[in-house]
Amino acid sequence: MKFLAFIPARSGSQSIKNKNMRLFHGKPLLHHTIIQAKKIRDLKIFISTDSLKILKSTKKLGCDQTYLRPKHLSKNNSNIISSIIHCIKWQKKKGNKFDAIVVLQPTSPLRSTSELKKAIKTFKEKNFKSLIGVSKMREHPYDCIETKKNGWNFLRKNLKFSTNRQSYKNNFYYINGSLYISTVDIILKKKKLVLKNFTKLFVTSYQSGFEIDYMQDLKIAESLFKN
Repeated sequence: MKFLAFIPARSGSQSIKNKNMRLFHGKPLLHHTIIQAKKIRDLKIFISTDSLKILKSTKKLGCDQTYLRPKHLSKNNSNIISSIIHCIKWQKKKGNKFDAIVVLQPTSPLRSTSELKKAIKTFKEKNFKSLIGVSKMREHPYDCIETKKNGWNFLRKNLKFSTNRQSYKNNFYYINGSLYISTVDIILKKKKLVLKNFTKLFVTSYQSGFEIDYMQDLKIAESLFKN
């Protein structure tokens, strides 16, 4: 199978200004994911950005491409799947065809290279159509509540709250954003990365699944990286 690493890196960011180019242990956040992707054999790298500055910064890492993501696909509310489909069609026009897309977000700089290799190998050997990285939930769903105008309710109904967390079944996971793998056919047909009837779960470590969305996340990630 031919895999394409799709690395989204638009210039705008609401939570952290210039997040993808923010220095993380001496390198822009984006560069950590590129360096990791380059360690995966036969994984073609594609940077999806609307910024010439970001594109130029990746050339020193051997990413020589001319593609710039259109502005209408680079807004805060833009759907990443639309950018992936645009990438697939652009590659096809260039005569490049791929069997599957591996989405690697720069916001997961602690992603384990060995886990990524294993995920791709599992996807290929088991002939999966879709696979996503997940981590066990630290905040148990039994403890999660939703506030309303007249009070609040447990998110999961008909549950008895207990202060003894050891009595809870720990079979709950969340999509951590560290990796998404999907066949090109599924992406073009379903226009989704996560599908109930197709998507398989790949359990990663907590550190691999740690995602940077806010400034405090960046500080925590730096501490985890050091250790």
